[in-house]
Amino acid sequence: MAQADQQMSRDEIDATLVLPPSFGAVKNTTYPTGQIIEYYDENNVQLAQTLESILDGITASINAKLVATPQPPLSVKTQSINQASLTTFDYTFSGLLGFTIIGLGIFGPVNTFPELKKQGVLRRLHVSPIRVWQYFLANVISNSIIGLLSVAIMFLAAVKFFGFHMNGNYLTLAAIVIIGIVTIFGIGLAIGGWAKNQNQAAPLANIVVFPLMFLTGVFFPTYLMPVWLQNISTYLPLTPIINGIRMVITEHASLITIDHQLGLIAIWAVIIYAIAFRIFRWE
Repeated sequence: MAQADQQMSRDEIDATLVLPPSFGAVKNTTYPTGQIIEYYDENNVQLAQTLESILDGITASINAKLVATPQPPLSVKTQSINQASLTTFDYTFSGLLGFTIIGLGIFGPVNTFPELKKQGVLRRLHVSPIRVWQYFLANVISNSIIGLLSVAIMFLAAVKFFGFHMNGNYLTLAAIVIIGIVTIFGIGLAIGGWAKNQNQAAPLANIVVFPLMFLTGVFFPTYLMPVWLQNISTYLPLTPIINGIRMVITEHASLITIDHQLGLIAIWAVIIYAIAFRIFRWE
């Protein structure tokens, strides 16, 4: 029941039907009796009424076959769980943030670095005292700041125009967003730093971006996918980022609560930046 309540609060399911242990038992009668309990949340009152009518029709048909009595042996009872579930927008907003992180972390470096190489800017930086890690760090910091500003604007628009509800802590959300931008930005650095021109960078970026967009919960929750596809999604770098953001926004999770997601992000960050440092080319 606790799992069902959680799924209803996330709007993953619309209602829960409970058959008590005594349902169908023969007590003081010669026929089985019982009551189906229908639980629903405050956002699905109309749907609950529709479902109750359907169940009433089903039980009435069964009752007519069991016994003709003024007191039907089987009945339906609806009961609210006294809490409002998340709206569809509340749940998918974390996916929109994930899409923003993809844009900042991958498309930014992929579009910029090949052009800088073409203009000879990176070649001139290469002969300066600047190190690769210093150049990476400067780009990561600047993109993190831009990312936070973009997220702040998205939040203002979401609250103002779409009635978005934020259940978690804003500082925790800012922390997971920055961690996500830093991690995904490494992919953009690897692709943009390796590619000699835009003709090389664009196809590689698309090969990476499309699985991240459609298999990590950006546009729809991963629980809607087949189990085998969910297992693949678990090992993609954007999945723990979006899951962590979603848990902060919808479940008031802290950084300690999402330690599993942070661990996966840390592993991916080490792998991604190791590759980025290895294949980066100044020209």
